[in-house]
Amino acid sequence: MENTKGSRLFVRIPAYVIGLLIMTLGVAISVKSNLGVSPVSSIPYTITCVVGLEMGKATILFHAVLVLLQILLLRRAFQAKNLLQIFAGILFGYFTPFTTFCMVLYPKVLSIKKCYFKQSALYSKFPAFKPFFYIFYKVFFTY
Repeated sequence: MENTKGSRLFVRIPAYVIGLLIMTLGVAISVKSNLGVSPVSSIPYTITCVVGLEMGKATILFHAVLVLLQILLLRRAFQAKNLLQIFAGILFGYFTPFTTFCMVLYPKVLSIKKCYFKQSALYSKFPAFKPFFYIFYKVFFTY
């Protein structure tokens, strides 16, 4: 069988969609584990925290704004095929809440830190320093 451009699209498009799904899974894991977010997801995550807009909708909005900025910068050099970036942003935006929902089985980071901190040797050996440990815990281990 001949390897034409049209026949390769049947492999490339699903591979691209699976790649987007894996990327959003990485975003969901980093948000859930409180390790921070990737640079491309930092602005939608900030919009989510400040405004209260859902992460997926903020991602779609941010990607649309990026494409609009690209149109303004490129003007006549902007090609119509570049509008497909909006479709990719919409997929990324819909995959984000889906993968965040899939993280329900992922353990909460705070509970792991709390158990480790409460059972540490320093906390139990020096009861006079419990107020200091409590303040330290509140400052560094709470959201």
